[in-house]
Amino acid sequence: MKFNCVAVDSDKHSLDAVANYLATLPHFNPLIMFTDSIVALKSLMEMDNIDLLLMDIDMLAITEKELTALLRTKIRRIIITSTNQNHAFQAFEVDADAFLLKPYAISKFVNTINKLVSKKPVTEKREMVQNDFFFIKNKNEKFNMIKIKPEEIIAIESLQNYISIQTLNKKVVAHLTLTKIKEILKEQEHIMQVHRSFLISKRYIEEIESNTIKMFGNINITVGENYKNDLLSYIKENTIQTGRNAS
Repeated sequence: MKFNCVAVDSDKHSLDAVANYLATLPHFNPLIMFTDSIVALKSLMEMDNIDLLLMDIDMLAITEKELTALLRTKIRRIIITSTNQNHAFQAFEVDADAFLLKPYAISKFVNTINKLVSKKPVTEKREMVQNDFFFIKNKNEKFNMIKIKPEEIIAIESLQNYISIQTLNKKVVAHLTLTKIKEILKEQEHIMQVHRSFLISKRYIEEIESNTIKMFGNINITVGENYKNDLLSYIKENTIQTGRNAS
């Protein structure tokens, strides 16, 4: 079996170097190369069976979120390259599998490639959190990577292209959609949606008054019409039946 690899870089010399490196690996087909990112993305959308993509971070002509949505399901492995070490964290934003700092030695390149192609195809592991924590960039702290424990999440609010995650001890604003974070947390049974703009943790519901949920930390959320039935079912399942009140 031979693997198909695509490389996108404005520097033709870099592409030639990658092609020469791949030529030393017998299990790879000839490299498909692009120096124009727009042409590359259009072509990639029409291709099938792409095992590996190498892309210079400066060639991203669309947003990180769009790149992930377009390519992650079509390409087994993505390697982001850059001449700037500070771009390493940006590689995580596009759900890349590895980062290579240019210029890189052939030994580094070959080791990285061999590790990636020997792994099993990308599965749900990248799309949901099953561990007791995950890392996310916090806009409020100069986009530093912040550890979040799902068990400490009180509520998550949609802010258009961002979300605000309120935990027991911090507030994190991240460049992520509510739909995406809901997918990531879908194995966390205590997380539920109660409004088109809000996810909450059932663990931190303090009181329910009419259409308002009062959460720990003085957070009040109005229940959306489309989410009332789910909330009512949860309340019913967890309500202790008592006798009638005395008249």
